[in-house]
Amino acid sequence: MISFATPRLHISETCSYIRERVATLTQRVSEAASYIFRILQEVLYFPLRYRGPKPGTAPEESSYKNPSKEELEQYLPYACAAAYIWNMNPKIKLPGLENVPLTDVLSEETLKTLGVTIQEKTDDGNKVWYFLDEKTELSATLLTRNNEWILAFGALGAVDRKKGMFSWATVALSILGFNPKLFQQADKLTAAVCEKAKQEGKSLTLVGHCYGAALAGYAALRNDQPAVRLNPFPLGAGQQHYIGTERLQNATKQIINIRAEGDFLDWKIYSHLDNLATFLRIRTPGNFGCHYRIPSAKEYVGSSDKCHGFILGSIMENLGHNCRTLPCNITQTEFPSTL
Repeated sequence: MISFATPRLHISETCSYIRERVATLTQRVSEAASYIFRILQEVLYFPLRYRGPKPGTAPEESSYKNPSKEELEQYLPYACAAAYIWNMNPKIKLPGLENVPLTDVLSEETLKTLGVTIQEKTDDGNKVWYFLDEKTELSATLLTRNNEWILAFGALGAVDRKKGMFSWATVALSILGFNPKLFQQADKLTAAVCEKAKQEGKSLTLVGHCYGAALAGYAALRNDQPAVRLNPFPLGAGQQHYIGTERLQNATKQIINIRAEGDFLDWKIYSHLDNLATFLRIRTPGNFGCHYRIPSAKEYVGSSDKCHGFILGSIMENLGHNCRTLPCNITQTEFPSTL
């Protein structure tokens, strides 16, 4: 006859096991309740975020100006950093612009709290470090030059192109006035890096392109840091709500927006709709800060996608180079104010 013996647990072990299970269950219930509360809060406050026009300076047609060559030179390193997080190609970096080993910047405990990991890869013998959360698609890298750190946020799909093409839910939530977790992560990551930068005696500038520019602008205004945004995706009513009216009104002191002519995010129909919504006192998505517009590279004219995606090439052409010139080949003789 076969006997099925049941293992006997010591009373203390049984109690310990029960306590662990109860603690785990309590934590999960607490997290679920917190999540439900945030959703209810978002829904209840949702209509209020659209009441009244955008504060601060909206990117109306009259607010754009053409940067001088000297001004554009100053923004070249930031444009390189924004392009670098997209393709991680060392040739995109200007001489003197180096990747920071992220393991020396944030502790494992901080990374766990932020919900991000540090990824490392080697390209042509060069090590590249970047922050990543595969669930939210947050990606960012840290570059340094002289006494400055540059925190570059990647656009959706910066790490996984295929996944990025299907991230319209995050984009839609932003436009509709919600504040996706991605933005909250960018805010907290910036705060942590900013604290470390102060300890190291470094200044900090945030950069990004497209949706990465939206993250950079949001995190910069939340943490009172400067940012350079390239062909930026606008901040929705939700992000504007959490940034606050006063910071949005003073955004010209911190934020530089550079847009290439022909960018699909700059179509005039958006401006007409925005003016109508403003007249009706409805808050719409918008960009805040100083606004520059540059001619797109001749090679990109007629293609709104290229005008949007290859703004670094347009900057290079406006500085007297071919749009395909690699930043790594630029010398200090050519751009002394940049290096």
